[in-house]
Amino acid sequence: MKNKRYWDYKYILLDWDGCLAKTLDIWMEGYQETFPLYNLHPSEHEIVEKCYGKWDGPKSFGIEDVDGFYKKLMLVIESKLEAVLLYSGAKDLFQELKARGKKLVILTTSERRYVQKAIEHHNLTKFVDHLFAGDEVKKHKPDPEPIYKGLLTVGGNLMESIIVGDSDKDVLAGRNAGIDSVLFLPEENKRFYNEAELLSLKPTYVIDQFDQLLKIV
Repeated sequence: MKNKRYWDYKYILLDWDGCLAKTLDIWMEGYQETFPLYNLHPSEHEIVEKCYGKWDGPKSFGIEDVDGFYKKLMLVIESKLEAVLLYSGAKDLFQELKARGKKLVILTTSERRYVQKAIEHHNLTKFVDHLFAGDEVKKHKPDPEPIYKGLLTVGGNLMESIIVGDSDKDVLAGRNAGIDSVLFLPEENKRFYNEAELLSLKPTYVIDQFDQLLKIV
């Protein structure tokens, strides 16, 4: 965990996929089951590089009907997303942060319906002050729009806010909004990310367990 001044952060902006929820494996399963329907068999590395965080990724494999591709993919993973496992310590994190009087906002590029059902599945609703989903903004992270709008819903301000996420888009969104960032990089996520590239973005803090976040905020 990177040492820096500890601030009294009151507004905690949390990413969902790959940060709170273990969805990275689920998406990989979906891609690996859907690409063969198009007689395509990309490697795991190719899927991560060309599709993760890129909605039009299938086009790089020659698939023009991207919407049709994802309709097939979602048939495979929809129920899995709704019952997705949380990372170790995630639920305890919610409970402790709320006990400390923090405002918790989930900022996700995923559609609200999937994340909302997962939040309800894990009985987290009472801890979440607001869920701001990808189908509710015009621009996604790394654009700062989700941060601005998410804070607006809870009466927050940039000075007392911090964003927590697993990807370059979370760190860059924080930078673009002018707020501090926490890169969540547990060992299991390194399968999907280039650690050196993420660290080169210079997030304010780097953690691999959620109990470390409690020491920051």
